[in-house]
Amino acid sequence: MVRSFDIDRHKKATIAALMRQIQDSACNHATSLGVELESFASTPFMTRNNLGWVITSIQMVVDQYPSWRDVLQVDTWTYTVGKNGLANDWVILNDKTGETLVRATNTCVMMNYETRRLHKFVREVRDELACRIVPVEESVVPKNEQRLPRLDFATADSVTSGLTSRWFDLDVNHHVNNVKYVDWILDSVPGSLPEGHELHAMTIEFRKEVAIDTVVHSLSKRNSRAAAAADGNVNGDDHGDFAPVEVDHLLCLEDGSEILRARTTWNPKKKPTL
Repeated sequence: MVRSFDIDRHKKATIAALMRQIQDSACNHATSLGVELESFASTPFMTRNNLGWVITSIQMVVDQYPSWRDVLQVDTWTYTVGKNGLANDWVILNDKTGETLVRATNTCVMMNYETRRLHKFVREVRDELACRIVPVEESVVPKNEQRLPRLDFATADSVTSGLTSRWFDLDVNHHVNNVKYVDWILDSVPGSLPEGHELHAMTIEFRKEVAIDTVVHSLSKRNSRAAAAADGNVNGDDHGDFAPVEVDHLLCLEDGSEILRARTTWNPKKKPTL
């Protein structure tokens, strides 16, 4: 159910609340299949060897935002990607109508907690996860094939500095939880954009984890030509407030090293019918 603390001023679930829904459902799914979890989807072998999953990318598409008190159904499944990757897909539906509201996918790789280095997807773990993994031909969200650009302070449209990771931002993997990154990404979105547009899709590519007491900068830049092309306007003419908008994002440390790159797509809000 969509709770009061999950909604915005329009009584719609926030993107962060939807991210929490899919994160929680993935862990519940693993538990329901008999996998004994000590961490986020860590198997007994992984726990004994200080291994855990880290997310390398997330894509979410919101077809319709659920409203306050809506009862939701979250379907999820897991499959392998390449030699060392694991992916999860989600579909969030309105439990009453069966309508698809949200689609999401992620890709994970294994990391050694002690060395903080990536680890191979070994046979022992594959055997433990065999009950979870299903054959999948196509993700519910087509994988992003576009290269996300690196932004810099000189060309960014908006910069929010001084964001700091705190103790309660950390998760069981001892780094900042992915939902917090969503908040930081949106911190640099100009306030005028959400007034006339609704966040429709988000792609995040992670490059570095963030520990406690780390200062983060959030940069955003409107991708006007991409938005125009998405609206069928190949000449890049300005459609004003009625055009879809793409915004590129970067989270970085004070030394400029990248935490993540992201892209958000915003659709014009529908005018209320009289």
